Amino acid sequence: MNNIETEVKLLDVDRDKLFNRLSELGIGVRQKDQEDFVVIINKGEYIRVRKEGEKTILTYKKKIEDPKYAKYTEHELEISDANTMKEILRNLFRGKLYLDIKKKRWMFLVDGVKGEYVEINDKVRYVELEGDEKEIEKAIELLGLQPYKRTTEPLDIILDKAGVTFRELY
Repeated sequence: MNNIETEVKLLDVDRDKLFNRLSELGIGVRQKDQEDFVVIINKGEYIRVRKEGEKTILTYKKKIEDPKYAKYTEHELEISDANTMKEILRNLFRGKLYLDIKKKRWMFLVDGVKGEYVEINDKVRYVELEGDEKEIEKAIELLGLQPYKRTTEPLDIILDKAGVTFRELY
């Protein structure tokens, strides 16, 4: 897949309040655990190997500057061997920072906006809303998320500020 992704992250959202609101609206939630291997190429630019059950996806993302929304150029494809891909990335990006992430995601759909409540390494919690800008704003209001801190920072910056330790590729 190759596209421009538009999203907003809302930090430190209260999971119980969000899930109660989703329930009130009759919106179902589906949980998915995943493992990500992320290589930081530059600020806001990274390559990720994501393992979700039997499926593995290789993704390249690069942030496009926008003051109100996080926008990324995204390219992704399914791969057959996560471990071999990780080894290739270790050799290609020796000296770059990387992170192994254990992520829990609860996914939902609000009027065409893809939503996720995300917990990473038991340290970082946020809601990510992805879709059309106007529809994202409607979803924020409908879900009562206005009081939470909104950010367009890329995930590597959010994780760094939360004290998640990156390692250097050997």
